[in-house]
Formats: sequence, structure tokens, C-alpha cells
Amino acid sequence: MPASRIIIILAVIVLVLFGISLALSSRTGRDQRAVPQAAWVEALKNVFLKNQKLEIKDISCVKPEKTPCLTNAPAAFVIEPGKQCEAKIGESRKAVRKAKLTVKQDSKCTIDFVPADEEALPVHSTSGSVELSVMKKGGTLTMTCADSGRD
Repeated sequence: MPASRIIIILAVIVLVLFGISLALSSRTGRDQRAVPQAAWVEALKNVFLKNQKLEIKDISCVKPEKTPCLTNAPAAFVIEPGKQCEAKIGESRKAVRKAKLTVKQDSKCTIDFVPADEEALPVHSTSGSVELSVMKKGGTLTMTCADSGRD
């Protein structure tokens, strides 16, 4: 028997088996959407997707005796007009921590973040809001507002 006939027969057998599996799965109602996820998949999601939030305990003001600008309840930066708030974001075991900084409406603020990790990119924003991705080593966050506002 030539090789081309063997390949054609094998392809037909595979197609028939595929059709039978589709028919059985639709008849029993078990398609891929109904198959439960394995526990290890959920554990990986917890490790990589959750707990990425930058926590308030990781942030400390550089010169709190001059102008304390970090409040804990609710977590916010209060910056006096024309003054600068400098905060250090410390190291963490988490690979990436995320934070969203938003400026109070009608406030003009500049937000700069210089990462301690050499491979990470610095952030400069004058738009009023910025989403920070802080790597393990942390960095320095500097904010200056032209008028009073919260970041």
C-alpha cells in the first residue's frame, strides 16, 4: 500500500474520532466551558495577579519633620501649594506592586517616580493621574502641586 493512502486513511480516522468526541460532548453537555479549572491554575492566579497593590506601609515620607504629606486615613498625599512632597517606596518581596495616583479636580500637580531598580523606567506625569508599577527594589516618588490637592 502506498504511503499517500496510509496518510489519507489516518486523516479520515482522526476526523471521525474528532466528530465522535464533539457529538458526545454536546450530547452530555460537557464542553470546555463546563470543565472545572484545576486548583493549581487558581493558585498561579493568586501568585501573579492578586496582591499586587502597593500598600501604605511600604511608603514613607523622606522629610516628615518639614512637611508631612502622607495621611493614613484615607491613604492620601496632602501637598501644600508650591511645596514638594518626597516619599520613598521601600523594597518588597513582591515582583511588581501597582498604585494609581489621582489628583483632586482642578489641581495642577507634577508626579515623578524614580525607580531604585536600574532596569525599570522612570515616570513623569503632569496629567493629573498616573498608574505606577513599582518593582521589588522600590524607588522615590516626588510630587509638586501648583495649588492644593490630593494625589
